[in-house]
Amino acid sequence: MKVCAIGGKRYTPLMSLPSTLEYRINAEVDPAFALRARYILERVQALKPKHVLDAGCGRGFYVSSFCQFDFIQKI
Repeated sequence: MKVCAIGGKRYTPLMSLPSTLEYRINAEVDPAFALRARYILERVQALKPKHVLDAGCGRGFYVSSFCQFDFIQKI
């Protein structure tokens, strides 16, 4: 299984994310945000929801990331 290093800490992902999302997470400067984002995106990928509610506070990382998943029909 693949092991990632985020902020100097080793992390074993639950599943592989699309390469564009892997790149965005690995490029994140905040290690706590990167771990949280990886966890959320892995859970979304595992659950495969058709609809996602985004509260719209922040920089749009999740909304743009959710667009990478073809199973999400409405955000």
